[in-house]
Amino acid sequence: MQTKKTLVSDGGEPLVYVNVSYPAFEHRKLKKTANPFYEELAKKFCAFAANSLLPRAKAAMGEKDFKPYSAVMIYNGEETPEYAAVTLQAFVFDGHNRADANIMRQKWDKKSGLMSKN
Repeated sequence: MQTKKTLVSDGGEPLVYVNVSYPAFEHRKLKKTANPFYEELAKKFCAFAANSLLPRAKAAMGEKDFKPYSAVMIYNGEETPEYAAVTLQAFVFDGHNRADANIMRQKWDKKSGLMSKN
């Protein structure tokens, strides 16, 4: 699944670019466990962009050489008959030269539908 949007100023200038992608599984158990997990994670990341990054971008908008902020979450996945593995990478850019990144890895057991410990 993917969400792409641009948060803009009252005048229509781009302030924050948001690009969030996350997996959606067809496996019956993972539909009930993993899919809601990633949907909620994506929703919270988009809320962070709107509630935290957007006010900061609005405050910085008048600065010389202002560049829009960005919030990006992408994933890579691998599936076998026994498990689904997901690597999420989240990036936040402040419009200048500061970027924060976080990488998270999860492995979902298809038999139980739960995230495994290894």
